[in-house]
Amino acid sequence: MKRTHAGKCPSRKPMPSKSRGQEEFAPGPDPELLELTQTTADLEMADIDAIVPGQYT
Repeated sequence: MKRTHAGKCPSRKPMPSKSRGQEEFAPGPDPELLELTQTTADLEMADIDAIVPGQYT
């Protein structure tokens, strides 16, 4: 990097812009993953409810 004197900025060139193409998105989690996630959440809530009954329901 070239050193400059105090108060002077190095010359800057404009950054070339990329044209934005079509974005792709995933279809989302599959049903098996959703079921596993919900089951895990239910088990965790049951554990919490066993420690502190009724507070989180």
